[in-house]
Amino acid sequence: MEAITNYSAFQGYETQIVFDAQYQNAASNRETITDFLTVHYTDFGQTADTYIEKSCASLRHQIAQCLISRVIVATSDRAQQLMVQGYGAEWLSAHQLCGEVETTVCRMRHKYQTRKQSKSRFLANAIDAKARERLAQLRMGL
Repeated sequence: MEAITNYSAFQGYETQIVFDAQYQNAASNRETITDFLTVHYTDFGQTADTYIEKSCASLRHQIAQCLISRVIVATSDRAQQLMVQGYGAEWLSAHQLCGEVETTVCRMRHKYQTRKQSKSRFLANAIDAKARERLAQLRMGL
């Protein structure tokens, strides 16, 4: 969940994770984790596949009219892949999604670590020249 949360936020994707609760004696549930991620638990007797199919079917007109840029479903189930493609959605295998998440994590680390690394242990070397100049003026009482 944490990896998908970070992946969604970094990519700017609105993401839904669907858990199959078909054998649980509970009503469907939706939890909002972040602005980018929601988790859905299906109804008793409903599979995650049928939930995903209904979601794609309800979005097909928006996809066709380009009101939604992309709908991507991650599944390794071949029948599910064909079904969501029929509604105009794209699909990734679970393996491909895993690879994309790992690649994104590496990109995030690289992006944020390069900012943090300073050339020495002194704070002054980690800030830009303008800030150093302003600090020097403050020290001099200017």
